[in-house]
Amino acid sequence: MLDFRHFRQIRLLAILIVAFLGFGAVPLAAALTPNSAASHIDWLGREATRLLSTSGTSVAAREAAVGRLIRQGFQIDFIARFALGRAWRSATPEQRGEYQRLFTLYVVKTYARRLGGYSGETLRVTGVRKAGRRDMLVDSVIERPNNQPIRIGWRLREFAGQPKIIDVTVEGVSMAVTQRQEFATVLRNGGMNGLLQLLRARTQRLGVQAR
Repeated sequence: MLDFRHFRQIRLLAILIVAFLGFGAVPLAAALTPNSAASHIDWLGREATRLLSTSGTSVAAREAAVGRLIRQGFQIDFIARFALGRAWRSATPEQRGEYQRLFTLYVVKTYARRLGGYSGETLRVTGVRKAGRRDMLVDSVIERPNNQPIRIGWRLREFAGQPKIIDVTVEGVSMAVTQRQEFATVLRNGGMNGLLQLLRARTQRLGVQAR
């Protein structure tokens, strides 16, 4: 899911998903079904439009909203473990804890930095289908005035009775897989300590205090 440097479209994705917590609690279904998954993403698009049509939101407020989004709208621990791959099993408890903290901070700050002005983008759900035994994949497009639409896919899974996003695809490219591939290269060259060093450097460069 998450090396956003590879995606020119990420600003559009970021300004839409930040709306998860923009107007109160997310309406959550009791069980993940095709209808509930599609409704969840459809709601996201409508709330994004409403949130981003309101001027005067400060950078600090946007970053706070993104932080709540990442921790509540996505299953961030699952995404972090997927991105780490097999290295999770061999990491020490201390390394795992630091990695999860740094990963979350990096994702939050990266999303926040990509937030831009709203210029009439809307999200439209185009289909939903099962993905494996437990997941639903919701297809959507971001429609842009005077530009070609962008295809966005949302993979959802139920956790404790609540739908959570575990991956996002942009024009068919999985962010989770892209991040895992990048981390695998770092792990081969520098091990777990090398990856932690990379994440520390990135969070510091983005102005995040990794505590």
